[in-house]
Amino acid sequence: MPKGGARPGTGPKKGSHFQATINRQLILEETRAYLASRAAEVNKAWVDKAARGEPALVKEFNDRLYDKAPQTLGGKDGAPLFQVIVQRFQDNQPPSEDKT
Repeated sequence: MPKGGARPGTGPKKGSHFQATINRQLILEETRAYLASRAAEVNKAWVDKAARGEPALVKEFNDRLYDKAPQTLGGKDGAPLFQVIVQRFQDNQPPSEDKT
C-alpha cells in the first residue's frame, strides 16, 4: 500500500453533501418561500416609506428602476485609472493629493 497521497475510494462520494450543507439549503428555501408569500406586503410598505421620502428607499427604488449610475474609476479628463498610474510612474511623479 502506498504511503501518503490520495487513496482511491475514500472521502465523500461525488455529488453527496454534508448535513450542514443540506440544512443550510433547507433554511434558505424556507426563507425564500416565506419572503415570497409576504412580498406584496413588504413591497407596499417599501413604497409607502419611499413615498414619505425615506432617503435609503428612494435611492434603492431609483437604482432598481433606472439602473445604478456607473461609478467609474479614473483620472483627470476621464482617463482610465490604470493609464493614469502608468503615466505617473513613467514620468516619475509622486501621487498627487487630488481626489479625481
